[in-house]
Amino acid sequence: MTKIQNWISEKSIRNIQEKADPETKQTKKMYMSLLDEEDGFVKEVDEFISNKEYLDLRKKEMLHKKWSERVYDPLQAQVYKGMKREYSNVERRKRDLHDDYVEYCNRRPVFLDTMSKEDYNPLQLQNPRDRKSVV
Repeated sequence: MTKIQNWISEKSIRNIQEKADPETKQTKKMYMSLLDEEDGFVKEVDEFISNKEYLDLRKKEMLHKKWSERVYDPLQAQVYKGMKREYSNVERRKRDLHDDYVEYCNRRPVFLDTMSKEDYNPLQLQNPRDRKSVV
């Protein structure tokens, strides 16, 4: 009895598979074409994003280059010229103040906790001085 049931079930299974096979092939064919389209679309989107990122980076680089040429470099040059021109004055002033300090120390002893601005002002270099605008 089990042989007949197995035979019937095998036969009916084959019939079902034969009927389903064309439908399955057609479905697989549609599904594969859809997957191919999706892969192509994903590749195109990835390529677009990569190009966009590259173009954005290039745009930032160009913007930085323009800013450097038009703003930073001229400003830096002005600051350098101003510092170069004023540095000799500052250096001479520091030397003069140092000479005054040495002269004062030679005349009398110096105590760090007392200060007489009339005789010698050790904070003279820290006093606000005229600042000229270079711009």
